[in-house]
Amino acid sequence: MIALPKPRGFWDYAIFALIMTGALLFLFWMEASDGVRWADAMLAFTAAVLGVLVTILVRRGEKAKWIKQPRWYVHLLVALGAFGLTYGTVYADGYLLHGRDIASSRILHDMVLSLGLTAVTLWSLRRLSPVRHEPL
Repeated sequence: MIALPKPRGFWDYAIFALIMTGALLFLFWMEASDGVRWADAMLAFTAAVLGVLVTILVRRGEKAKWIKQPRWYVHLLVALGAFGLTYGTVYADGYLLHGRDIASSRILHDMVLSLGLTAVTLWSLRRLSPVRHEPL
């Protein structure tokens, strides 16, 4: 994973939440047969704010060993958590607001796609350098 700058203030998190809301609305628009409405926008915004709050809570007190010296499974859990939040939100939107859009072929397609993304994530994690333990 690439090292991204650490957000420091309200506006950094707010811009991230707005970008995430736009991306989720785009996914909703691609999947919905009858278009998106305000309820879809509220669900996307709620999921984006939830994602930002989880990020803030996880990064709080960044002195944890798993943040300073992440192992391969930390990267995997972060990637799977992001995929889970995205897929979960899209399926929640499809189930709650567009009930007739969910089909078994779509679920099978998404399962194959998520397995492929997990395999690519694991394949890219093998190139990470091993963690060096430095004395405290």
